[in-house]
Amino acid sequence: MWISFAHTTDAVIMERKTETRRDWVISHVKKFWADQVVDFWNKNPRNGGLKMGSITLAKAPYLENTRHLAYPEDYEAEGFAFMEECGIQMAGMPPLIFFQRWKAEKVLLYVVEFRLHLLTEAGSRRKSELQGTVSHDQVDLLGNEVKHEGK
Repeated sequence: MWISFAHTTDAVIMERKTETRRDWVISHVKKFWADQVVDFWNKNPRNGGLKMGSITLAKAPYLENTRHLAYPEDYEAEGFAFMEECGIQMAGMPPLIFFQRWKAEKVLLYVVEFRLHLLTEAGSRRKSELQGTVSHDQVDLLGNEVKHEGK
């Protein structure tokens, strides 16, 4: 099993995202359970995504209405505080505005609570880049090392 995080991948890598909300069908939800180790990708692997590591599910996914989103708890757990600190927008808006609109929509979504299990080599490189120990010209946004010819 796997989960793609797309725009919030960096928050997962930095352990600043510990839950995600998904609009899944019940047959898909039944494939996930507490303590399961699940691969996570920076985008759908069928669309060229890169496996960044694995997460361990804290419990089985459960339904919750977005009107019950709590600030700051869910804001932090969803990775929005990290994104705000990094200047990353969600759907073209600041994370707090996105969060407030999401809460106002009042939609039933499955909540998946998790913790980081391990990072792949690509995930570790990306974490190093995010921590500032590797320059942007050495690692691209997908965590791939960029080779440069010497002079």
